[in-house]
Amino acid sequence: MIKFFRNIRQTLIMENKTSKYLKYAIGEIILVMIGILLALQVNNWNQQRLDHILEKEYYCQFLEDLNQDVTQLNEQVESTKQRLHQANKMLGLLQKEDSDYIEIMENTKGTVSKTDAIITPNKNAFEDLKSSGNLRLITDKGFKTKLTEYYAKEQELLDIINSNAVSTTNRFKSKTDRINNGWIYLIESQNGFDTTLVDINELKKLAVLDETVRLNLMNDAIAYIGSNSRNLVLLKSLGEEIFTMKTILETKCIKND
Repeated sequence: MIKFFRNIRQTLIMENKTSKYLKYAIGEIILVMIGILLALQVNNWNQQRLDHILEKEYYCQFLEDLNQDVTQLNEQVESTKQRLHQANKMLGLLQKEDSDYIEIMENTKGTVSKTDAIITPNKNAFEDLKSSGNLRLITDKGFKTKLTEYYAKEQELLDIINSNAVSTTNRFKSKTDRINNGWIYLIESQNGFDTTLVDINELKKLAVLDETVRLNLMNDAIAYIGSNSRNLVLLKSLGEEIFTMKTILETKCIKND
């Protein structure tokens, strides 16, 4: 094709047809420009297609992150419910004068079980989107706003939930009278004692449930009930936030399209 146009130019020059040559040259320039514009447009269409594919992949990654958060949420809800039950049972036993001290201690252990297992949200897709500069790929401006608001709200709720859980742990760990505050039973459940060296039963005999110890344990139980019941409310709110975002993403995550 290039040789063909070159031959035409040479013929026009040799025949001294200047005006025709100029018209031809202008026409050739226009054709070249049209070709460049077409190539740019094709490239632009291809880039848009790739961006659209990547955008859908992000939607699916967001959904996968949320599904992992749901797993953590469900586990935390069950643990919180169990701790709340144990704390109520502990308080109820402490209100009875003839309650079995060992049973009280067993329930004390349950009130602080798994409090260190805080929720860590999965933000892999969101962080990648921001750090890579690909936030522009989310063409739905309304969704982009909702996404940012969701992660802010999620973090706000988790800060309070995790803070409550940590406060329970710290309250239990701050006890100096560990014999009368259930530490023996907690350590025993974790196989922390070397029974070839330590007589656990003799340790348990040292525990005395006098009125001072009873009142302290009742205050602890009330604190545990308060933090766990509050966390159940917050976890429900978090679940609602996740459900709303999941519903949106399930309509946007279209695989094999």
